[in-house]
Amino acid sequence: MSKPRRKYLNNTYMKKVFGWKGEKEVPAPFVYVLQCPLTKRIKIGKSGNPLTRLVQIRSHCPAPPVMLAIIDGEDGDVLESKLHDHFKSYRVHGEWFTPGPELLAWIASLEPFDEAAWAA
Repeated sequence: MSKPRRKYLNNTYMKKVFGWKGEKEVPAPFVYVLQCPLTKRIKIGKSGNPLTRLVQIRSHCPAPPVMLAIIDGEDGDVLESKLHDHFKSYRVHGEWFTPGPELLAWIASLEPFDEAAWAA
């Protein structure tokens, strides 16, 4: 696994380079895939800091969600939109999807989330 682009996780960098003023304006180069173990539903989202987003989602999920994968791309906004459109037949609401066979096969093709690599 290539080392995550940590510069996107640094608020000072974001302020200096992008003139970032708050969370809503953070570029979202990462697309994350997580699953609620209780409902089995899968969330496909985007974030400049997927681990912080995971913590935020924990308070809205009936059981602590599990990060399945983080995709490091140049344009997470575009990728997330394409994924939502591609898997729309599995959409429950918003960014949450039922674990249909095509969606599960795609997730299985991804590099699994490596917490140790992100903690470094």
